Amino acid sequence: MEMQKPAPVIQPWTKEFWKATKQGKLLIQHCDDCNANIFFPKKVCPECWSGRLNWMESSGKGHVYTFTTMLDMVEPKFMGDLPYVIAMVDLTEGIRMTTRIINCKPDDVAIGMKVEVVFEDISPDCALPVFQPADPSLRLSSPEDDNETSATATPEPAMGPDNYQTILYEIGKTCDGECTITLNRPDKYNAINRQMAVELIDAFRRVRNEASIGVVVLAGAGEKAFCTGGDLEIFPSLAEHQNSLNWLSHEGLDVQRAITSCEKV
Repeated sequence: MEMQKPAPVIQPWTKEFWKATKQGKLLIQHCDDCNANIFFPKKVCPECWSGRLNWMESSGKGHVYTFTTMLDMVEPKFMGDLPYVIAMVDLTEGIRMTTRIINCKPDDVAIGMKVEVVFEDISPDCALPVFQPADPSLRLSSPEDDNETSATATPEPAMGPDNYQTILYEIGKTCDGECTITLNRPDKYNAINRQMAVELIDAFRRVRNEASIGVVVLAGAGEKAFCTGGDLEIFPSLAEHQNSLNWLSHEGLDVQRAITSCEKV
């Protein structure tokens, strides 16, 4: 079952904003009393509390204030988008937006890079304003190229139980309402490697959102060991001790959080 990404909740005071996105326009609010430009849409001006707000169309041009590249450890709904760039963009109208940078290599994104707005349709009611480099030489493709490619390209399958490589994800193996997640590297005594970490996070977040599952059983394949710990590709030697600590404090901690937050184990 393919999981749907969340869509914005449209409120009466944001309806015009989202309606405009479907027309390829980025609207911002303007306060008639203090002349403040406002984003995200509000009921009243956050500067002077006036209710005299009107809409103005943004140029859609700005620059990257700061950014981060998402490489891993996101909700399963967004795993297929990795890697992607989350950024804060300063528009020429003086507002700052949290958004995504698209249509360029993540390594090419830089603070101060000039960008322009484009829109991604996500529902019949709204489109997301995202940004691409203003410099055409930094773009991966034009919208026309995207349309041609999407018509011929075979999309990569999203991560899910059917293509896990290091774990097994079985619902109803012993009884209804139960999911068994099995560490499946018996030749390595089920040692956790990077692939297994990613799949465990995906599996436990997936089962957390499955209302029909009440209990999760975590098991290990083979007879000699449930799990011997980290694979040597992560913990190679004491000489690379810092790399091991970095893994534990990031990917390793994400695995732990995914399991404990499931609340069904």
